[in-house]
Amino acid sequence: NEACNILSRVEIRFPRNQIVEEAQYEMQILGCS
Repeated sequence: NEACNILSRVEIRFPRNQIVEEAQYEMQILGCS
């Protein structure tokens, strides 16, 4: 999933970002690993 790939790259770049934390929650709902 393209959104999962983008979010995982952002997560690596900004590991403590609040937006990334929310995005991880969305990713779990969408079934991203």
